[in-house]
Amino acid sequence: MPATLRSAFLALLLLALGLWLAPSGAAHAQTPAAGRSYVQIEARRDAAAALARGAEWGQALPGVGVFALPNGWHAIALGPYPDEAAARAALRELRASRRIPGDSYVAAAADYVRRLDPSGSGAPPPAAAPPPVAVAPEPVESLAQARAAETRLSRDERQDIQRALTWFGHYEGGIDAAFGPGTRRAIASWQAGAGVARTGVLRRAERATLLAAWQAERDRLGLEEVTEVAAGLRLTLPLGLVRRIGAEPPFIRYEGPDGVTVLLLSQPGDSLTLQAFFDIFQDLAVLPPDGPRTIGENAFRIEGRDGEMAAIAHAEIAGDWVKGYVVAWPRRLDSAMARVTPAMRASFVTLDDSGLPRAAGPAPGDDLLAGMALRKPLRTASGVYVTPEGAVLTLAEAVAGCARVTVDHDVPAEIAVRSGALALLRPATALAPMAVAEPGPGVANGTMLTAAGYPFGGRLGGASVNAGPLRAAAAPGAPGRMLVAVEAMPGEAGAPLLAPDGRLAGLLAPVDGPRTLPPGVSLAVPAEAVAAGLADAGIARPAAETGTRADLDASSLAARARAMAVLVSCWD
Repeated sequence: MPATLRSAFLALLLLALGLWLAPSGAAHAQTPAAGRSYVQIEARRDAAAALARGAEWGQALPGVGVFALPNGWHAIALGPYPDEAAARAALRELRASRRIPGDSYVAAAADYVRRLDPSGSGAPPPAAAPPPVAVAPEPVESLAQARAAETRLSRDERQDIQRALTWFGHYEGGIDAAFGPGTRRAIASWQAGAGVARTGVLRRAERATLLAAWQAERDRLGLEEVTEVAAGLRLTLPLGLVRRIGAEPPFIRYEGPDGVTVLLLSQPGDSLTLQAFFDIFQDLAVLPPDGPRTIGENAFRIEGRDGEMAAIAHAEIAGDWVKGYVVAWPRRLDSAMARVTPAMRASFVTLDDSGLPRAAGPAPGDDLLAGMALRKPLRTASGVYVTPEGAVLTLAEAVAGCARVTVDHDVPAEIAVRSGALALLRPATALAPMAVAEPGPGVANGTMLTAAGYPFGGRLGGASVNAGPLRAAAAPGAPGRMLVAVEAMPGEAGAPLLAPDGRLAGLLAPVDGPRTLPPGVSLAVPAEAVAAGLADAGIARPAAETGTRADLDASSLAARARAMAVLVSCWD
């Protein structure tokens, strides 16, 4: 901080101390314990909100106090502790036991102006403060003098003011050093929060207060511009929260003790590679599944958020490369990361036409993961579309005990109806299936049936087709089941079985666990039971479906089976 700004800030702070410590009729206002240290938990702009939060924290932790800060905000802090070492020891213990937020830090008593809440919350009584030192205040600048001083600021100084206003949520414009209407409104907004006149022009002391508060928060988070030459990237990272762990193409990994993770992405590729990362990131364990996802021709952005974690992923095409980042954090760090993520996005720059070498993997797509944990379902099964809006029929056992169900890889669905061995799933958003199943009449033994399902959880892309004759319309020892000469895997449970005319003859129901059937055969739920399940779900069977139809050729039959088959995933 320039010497003139530092002196102005100190003068304002001492003046404020003198005013606040003067008798005001607020009998409970106290000075912080001189020479002591505190553990600051959080800060609130509004005094009433800070007092309410202090009362909440005080129910869980003894020694909580609420203190006014020089910048107009209000701190909720624990203490006082006899010295900084004692406060740091307490900080480590409280963080380790997760009793306080991970972005809590040690503050000196000199950082606080006065205590707002009544004593007796369990904290040791504050030590008596010495009488305020009489300091002759600097003459208050006139508005004309403040404007004149503003014109003498360098471009960097003006940009820092805009950055500080952006940091505190007052400014959303470009960092261009031009103090237009947007910057003026932002200054006035900050002044209102600081309790000074809304002039839209910063006086010298106000400017010093704003910049000092901004720099203090940046120092706490350790925001620094980082250049990763090997990856061809430059951006601002919170080095107070993470440290570099290492590089494993296509990622450079940063992690921290508070649960923050940053992955820098650099991989040779084009729009197909971009799409591949977009698809794979849907299952990345550090990215919660709920949140907006957008992809364009040259970039994508993913936001994920649940009760415990939040994350943001950004990637873009840069020449012959795909570059980007993922940042994930525990929700208890939301307030701190609200400062970090805009800084990362605004500073993200791709450098030249260089990056990490292409990683080698044993299977398509594996080279993109570099050992990153993927979110995997408990199990997968198959189903069949039964309405033009994308309702799916599958086996009830396929979705039993699931905390969450998705269809078509990543579309959330609810279990709308259970009917005997079947379950009807309705997607959260309407789908447009290429084909919808029509239950047909029963078929005779020996009729060739065509199945389409997902034996490997969708890793092969589309549905796999299998075919075999109906061995028995009533399977021996399995009431209400057919026996078909199709050797099905567990992932094909619920797969549609089509008769030669393209209508639904049943759903596969393979046996999971020790095989009790002869090799090469599987059980199936017959069309009559499927029609009854649809009726229970309010989906009527058209009368015309009982008539006869011409048989389809093998290629058309396989295409129709694939078009109506759908992947069903069960998640914990």
